[in-house]
Amino acid sequence: MFGCTLGEVQWTISAYIGGFAVGGLFLGPLADSLGAVRVAVWCLIGFSAASLGSIWMTNIYMLLILRTFAGFVGSGVYLGAMGIVKNVYAGKSVKAMSLIDSIQMFAPLLAPSLGQVLNRYLGWQANFAFLAWYGLVLSFCIFVHFRRNAQVVNHAAGLKQQRPKPRKGLILSMYQRLPGRDALVYGLLGVCCSATFFSYLSIASHAYIFRLGVSEEDFTFYFNFGVFGVFLGVLANMYALRCLQPTQVLFYEGLLCFTAAVALVICLACQAPVIVYSIGLAVLLAGNAATRSNSIGLAIAFADQNISFFMGLTSFVALSLGALIGGLLSHYSTYSLECVIGLALMTHFVSLSVQLSKRHFVFSGKCA
Repeated sequence: MFGCTLGEVQWTISAYIGGFAVGGLFLGPLADSLGAVRVAVWCLIGFSAASLGSIWMTNIYMLLILRTFAGFVGSGVYLGAMGIVKNVYAGKSVKAMSLIDSIQMFAPLLAPSLGQVLNRYLGWQANFAFLAWYGLVLSFCIFVHFRRNAQVVNHAAGLKQQRPKPRKGLILSMYQRLPGRDALVYGLLGVCCSATFFSYLSIASHAYIFRLGVSEEDFTFYFNFGVFGVFLGVLANMYALRCLQPTQVLFYEGLLCFTAAVALVICLACQAPVIVYSIGLAVLLAGNAATRSNSIGLAIAFADQNISFFMGLTSFVALSLGALIGGLLSHYSTYSLECVIGLALMTHFVSLSVQLSKRHFVFSGKCA
């Protein structure tokens, strides 16, 4: 319809991810100042408007602009949700984040099938029409649910009185917004896990088709196998938090990821069958996703204020690193799969080291 190549169409995905990454730097502080609920509702309305406008685009460049804007305001919805978790589920943010991640993982399982059905029977424009409708309905539900809870909607007012007056200068102002050391440690661990996952998404087709010799038809099966592992990982994390402390669960998740990464390195060296790689990657991705969910929950629990700014900053770093690492590996390295496994191995080795350095804190049952 647009008379462009498939590669140019794929840029719409990169445009959305890029807008999402940049949006976190601007909409995070805005959510801390104006209130998470307000920002989430207005960003959902903007997302619906961008999706609705995409239906009537006449060329690929206009569509790229609207998809970038949709990603930009979409980050505000995500960051608004993090602020709501901090204020509504104070003291239980780890379990709340685990539940939210479990629900979110339905998206990569259901969205491709739903998109194919809409595209086949109603045309590609139906995908954007559905997104616009979904955004408007969700914004209305959030507004109705929180309109009577003035303490949550206007939570920024009390925080403003407690915050010290920021110093002059952008760098000093951003530095003052950062949370304490424990929140930074767990936030950086979440960044590394997210970067590992986004790197895998970027190199998956290259690794399976060119590195492991899988056909394009079979690639979908193996890729969905890994996505299903991610869903099971966050689901298992949610149930594990019912009987164990978050720091204990985090330790065992790091141990699982480290073991799976070592097993994958051995399988690559021995040239094992593709199904063995898929099982190992599914286990690694499951543990990695669970670790990410737990780490973000702990970071929110330890952060006393400016949580939306902090999550926006970590999202920007994670998305940028994941896209950059995955893009470089898929274009310039034959051993992209080994590099991503090495990144996961290093990430969870550091995670285990941090947890073992707090051995009494981890195994004594004490937790924030």
